[in-house]
Amino acid sequence: MKKDSTKNRPKACCYLAGLFVLFRKLEVDRNHAGYSLMEVLTVIAILAILGAIAAPDFIGSLFEKRVSTAARDVLSAFEHARGTAVKDDTEVTINFAYGSEQISVVDADGETIWTVQMPAGVDMQDLGLGASVQFNGRGQPSTYGVVAVVNSDKNNVRREIELMIGGNTRIQQ
Repeated sequence: MKKDSTKNRPKACCYLAGLFVLFRKLEVDRNHAGYSLMEVLTVIAILAILGAIAAPDFIGSLFEKRVSTAARDVLSAFEHARGTAVKDDTEVTINFAYGSEQISVVDADGETIWTVQMPAGVDMQDLGLGASVQFNGRGQPSTYGVVAVVNSDKNNVRREIELMIGGNTRIQQ
């Protein structure tokens, strides 16, 4: 004799009836639908307080990302100039225009092969590197030092890009 395993299982109609009863209990009285003015103002006040708490962190992270992106752009300019100098076995120069916040990479023929413009609100500072660096065909720089990328607002967000004597670069915080 075969045992019926579906005998103890509830039927689908029982599930539907249970859902129907649940929905009937959740039904809102038509005379009291909606929110009162006091409830809406309370929610708006809570959201305003949370926004005031979160806004400084959000703005600070925007400045942080802007400066970090600019530092990676400066690092990329160094690496691009060095790589081009080695690949073409020629001299490549990086010029820093600290006033206009622009970096240009120039080949031996005087043609600009790459330009980096700092984003709005980000300034470059010379910390011993000078206005230009020249890479020879072996990838060695004519000078070494540090360029700082800082937030021009008063948030003290700063990254320093160091060009080392062998031509390697790194970002310091």
